[in-house]
Amino acid sequence: MSTMRRRAIPVTCPICQGPHYASTCTSKADALAARAAGGDTAALGELFAALQYTVLDLVADRLPGRFGVHAEDAAQDVWVEVCEWIGLVEPEGFVAWLVMLVDEVAERYLPRPAPVAAAPKAAKKSGRIPNPFASPLRLAGLRLAVSAA
Repeated sequence: MSTMRRRAIPVTCPICQGPHYASTCTSKADALAARAAGGDTAALGELFAALQYTVLDLVADRLPGRFGVHAEDAAQDVWVEVCEWIGLVEPEGFVAWLVMLVDEVAERYLPRPAPVAAAPKAAKKSGRIPNPFASPLRLAGLRLAVSAA
């Protein structure tokens, strides 16, 4: 079995305009985050302008198939949370925190599995667990089939 490896392709960094193998220049993003955490709204605007498409791409990668239509909404939620929490984040770890935030927000847009209904207490005591396929309509149909035979 062969494994395919993705070849790293340098991209132009949206912050420093230099070629990188990652899509962000962390030192410049961290510097902008430090200024934004201090209340500099222009720095927050620069950070948004530099990273908005990177965040959108990261969110879209985490929302498979039909859930990808929510990527723009999820990316907007990421930026709302950045605005709310940027003052509490260590500026040196801003990019790592941003990626973690993208993961958390994208997870909110994915469907959660339906909870499994617990067996009634009487069934637990008797040791008999009801058959989930024995719906009242199915049982009524079986009774009719048996009585007609």
